[in-house]
Amino acid sequence: MRIDLPRLVLASLLAMVTAGCATTAPRPPEAPPSAPLKTELNEQEQQAFVLDYAQLLISSGHHGEARKLLEQLRGSDPGNPQVLELLARVYEQEGKSGMALVAWQQVQRTRPDNRADAAELARVALMNERYDIADAVFRRWLAEAAPGSRERVAALNNLGYSELLQGKFERAIYHLQEALELDPLNRRVRSNLALAYELIGHTEQAQAQLRLLGAAN
Repeated sequence: MRIDLPRLVLASLLAMVTAGCATTAPRPPEAPPSAPLKTELNEQEQQAFVLDYAQLLISSGHHGEARKLLEQLRGSDPGNPQVLELLARVYEQEGKSGMALVAWQQVQRTRPDNRADAAELARVALMNERYDIADAVFRRWLAEAAPGSRERVAALNNLGYSELLQGKFERAIYHLQEALELDPLNRRVRSNLALAYELIGHTEQAQAQLRLLGAAN
């Protein structure tokens, strides 16, 4: 894959290399010649450089420029998970949550065992009300989690929260109660359980949970 580095990027590099060269101060003795300065990057180095530059653009708020650069990279290397991940983040920043979801799905296909990718996929799926996608992630975590583990608590809590959003209150309460039995001090689970009780009109039970959290008057 041959990547054409943007002129602005090359200009920035030259500016950094030549910065401070013009000076009237005495120059120190020159060191013995070292290895020659590398002026050309191989394809892998070029791609790494462009990805770093895209991340810089994203962090500085230049999402449109980053997107164009990343889409160019994706055209040359469509299965690169790093490119797809950055594209997903750019799309989300631009308010294109549907495109972000598609990008995270592609990331997940390339890195199927990456839990962080799955978490991002589920989060963006919930944003898009694609509960089937999110629930599939949470149920897979539940199936893989060891009994009584933190991973099982997290899976139960996430599944319960998704069911809350879908209006499946009884199922949500069932999974949240199971999570709370495993981890009674988990504030996030208890807060979600209080919300579930409130939504079905069980105000006293909701208040009891809030009192335990120290959130009720």
